[in-house]
Amino acid sequence: MKKRFSDEQIVTILREVDTEGKSIEHTCNRHKVSVQTFYLERRRFGSLQENKVKRLREMEKKYPHPPGQ
Repeated sequence: MKKRFSDEQIVTILREVDTEGKSIEHTCNRHKVSVQTFYLERRRFGSLQENKVKRLREMEKKYPHPPGQ
């Protein structure tokens, strides 16, 4: 499955709501992302900054989750 946005881009979109004070609906419409996807990614990345996302991705590759989790 091809991803539309990189992890770094997703974090940038999430931070746009936090730092610029824009509404979630406005930001989602601007980037053509559903509100549901926004909250899903917010749960996934939490308060990570862009520079930490690359490290997280490397850790996920190094230590994959066991099947069923």
